[in-house]
Amino acid sequence: MTDPVETIAMRLRDQPDRPFSVLDAAEELGLARDRTTTTIEVLARRDGFFDLGGGRMIFSSDADRVAYEIFRSEAPNITYEEYQRYRDDPHILMRMSRDRDVADRANPEKRLRELMKEKDRGNRF
Repeated sequence: MTDPVETIAMRLRDQPDRPFSVLDAAEELGLARDRTTTTIEVLARRDGFFDLGGGRMIFSSDADRVAYEIFRSEAPNITYEEYQRYRDDPHILMRMSRDRDVADRANPEKRLRELMKEKDRGNRF
Protein backbone atom coordinates (compact mmCIF):
# COMPACT_ATOMS: atom_id res chain seq x y z
CA MET A 1 0.00 0.00 0.00
CA THR A 2 1.25 3.49 -0.82
CA ASP A 3 2.16 5.84 2.03
CA PRO A 4 -0.67 8.38 2.65
CA VAL A 5 1.81 11.27 2.47
CA GLU A 6 2.98 10.12 -0.97
CA THR A 7 -0.61 9.63 -2.14
CA ILE A 8 -1.54 13.21 -1.23
CA ALA A 9 1.77 14.51 -2.65
CA MET A 10 0.99 12.86 -6.00
CA ARG A 11 -2.46 14.47 -5.98
CA LEU A 12 -0.94 17.88 -5.31
CA ARG A 13 1.65 17.51 -8.07
CA ASP A 14 -1.08 16.57 -10.56
CA GLN A 15 -2.65 20.02 -10.19
CA PRO A 16 -0.01 22.60 -9.32
CA ASP A 17 -0.91 26.15 -8.26
CA ARG A 18 -4.27 25.05 -6.88
CA PRO A 19 -4.89 25.14 -3.13
CA PHE A 20 -6.76 22.24 -1.60
CA SER A 21 -7.88 20.92 1.76
CA VAL A 22 -5.81 18.04 3.10
CA LEU A 23 -8.82 16.77 5.08
CA ASP A 24 -10.97 16.66 1.94
CA ALA A 25 -8.20 14.92 0.00
CA ALA A 26 -7.73 12.32 2.74
CA GLU A 27 -11.46 11.64 2.78
CA GLU A 28 -11.70 11.40 -1.02
CA LEU A 29 -8.72 9.05 -1.20
CA GLY A 30 -9.97 6.92 1.69
CA LEU A 31 -7.04 7.79 3.96
CA ALA A 32 -7.11 8.12 7.74
CA ARG A 33 -8.09 11.66 8.74
CA ASP A 34 -6.17 11.46 12.00
CA ARG A 35 -2.83 11.69 10.15
CA THR A 36 -3.56 14.91 8.30
CA THR A 37 -1.56 17.11 10.69
CA THR A 38 1.45 14.85 10.26
CA THR A 39 0.90 14.80 6.50
CA ILE A 40 0.91 18.61 6.34
CA GLU A 41 4.09 18.82 8.42
CA VAL A 42 5.89 16.23 6.27
CA LEU A 43 4.82 17.82 2.98
CA ALA A 44 5.67 21.36 4.14
CA ARG A 45 9.31 20.28 4.53
CA ARG A 46 9.53 19.33 0.85
CA ASP A 47 10.45 21.70 -1.96
CA GLY A 48 7.45 23.19 -3.73
CA PHE A 49 4.89 22.27 -1.05
CA PHE A 50 3.46 25.08 1.08
CA ASP A 51 1.13 25.09 4.08
CA LEU A 52 -1.51 27.80 3.57
CA GLY A 53 -2.97 27.38 7.04
CA GLY A 54 -6.35 26.02 7.98
CA GLY A 55 -5.49 22.53 6.70
CA ARG A 56 -4.89 23.79 3.16
CA MET A 57 -1.79 23.15 1.03
CA ILE A 58 -0.49 24.06 -2.40
CA PHE A 59 2.22 22.71 -4.69
CA SER A 60 3.77 25.51 -6.70
CA SER A 61 7.02 26.92 -8.03
CA ASP A 62 5.44 30.39 -8.27
CA ALA A 63 6.21 32.31 -5.06
CA ASP A 64 3.73 35.05 -6.00
CA ARG A 65 0.89 32.53 -6.31
CA VAL A 66 1.71 31.06 -2.90
CA ALA A 67 1.94 34.50 -1.26
CA TYR A 68 -1.39 35.46 -2.86
CA GLU A 69 -3.12 32.35 -1.52
CA ILE A 70 -1.74 33.03 1.97
CA PHE A 71 -2.78 36.70 1.78
CA ARG A 72 -6.29 35.70 0.68
CA SER A 73 -6.94 34.14 4.07
CA GLU A 74 -7.08 37.74 5.39
CA ALA A 75 -8.34 39.56 2.28
CA PRO A 76 -10.56 37.11 0.39
CA ASN A 77 -12.16 39.63 -1.97
CA ILE A 78 -9.14 40.43 -4.15
CA THR A 79 -8.02 38.94 -7.44
CA TYR A 80 -4.58 37.63 -8.31
CA GLU A 81 -4.10 40.49 -10.77
CA GLU A 82 -4.91 43.04 -8.06
CA TYR A 83 -2.51 41.30 -5.71
CA GLN A 84 0.29 41.53 -8.28
CA ARG A 85 -0.40 45.20 -8.89
CA TYR A 86 -0.61 46.28 -5.23
CA ARG A 87 1.48 43.68 -3.42
CA ASP A 88 3.85 46.38 -2.13
CA ASP A 89 0.86 48.20 -0.62
CA PRO A 90 -1.01 45.56 1.40
CA HIS A 91 -3.12 48.21 3.14
CA ILE A 92 -4.71 49.02 -0.24
CA LEU A 93 -5.52 45.35 -0.81
CA MET A 94 -7.02 45.01 2.66
CA ARG A 95 -9.19 48.08 2.14
CA MET A 96 -10.36 46.88 -1.30
CA SER A 97 -11.31 43.52 0.17
CA ARG A 98 -13.14 45.10 3.11
CA ASP A 99 -15.01 47.56 0.88
CA ARG A 100 -16.16 44.73 -1.40
CA ASP A 101 -17.26 42.71 1.59
CA VAL A 102 -19.37 45.61 2.85
CA ALA A 103 -20.86 46.17 -0.62
CA ASP A 104 -21.63 42.46 -1.05
CA ARG A 105 -23.54 42.31 2.22
CA ALA A 106 -26.21 44.41 0.55
CA ASN A 107 -26.62 41.67 -2.09
CA PRO A 108 -26.76 38.26 -0.35
CA GLU A 109 -27.54 36.33 -3.55
CA LYS A 110 -24.38 37.59 -5.23
CA ARG A 111 -22.35 36.78 -2.12
CA LEU A 112 -23.73 33.24 -2.00
CA ARG A 113 -22.88 32.65 -5.68
CA GLU A 114 -19.33 33.89 -5.11
CA LEU A 115 -18.86 31.72 -2.03
CA MET A 116 -20.07 28.64 -3.90
CA LYS A 117 -17.75 29.42 -6.82
CA GLU A 118 -14.83 29.86 -4.41
CA LYS A 119 -15.63 26.62 -2.64
CA ASP A 120 -15.66 24.75 -5.96
CA ARG A 121 -12.35 26.34 -6.97
CA GLY A 122 -10.64 25.52 -3.69
CA ASN A 123 -11.85 21.94 -3.34
CA ARG A 124 -11.28 20.62 -6.84
CA PHE A 125 -8.40 18.22 -7.43
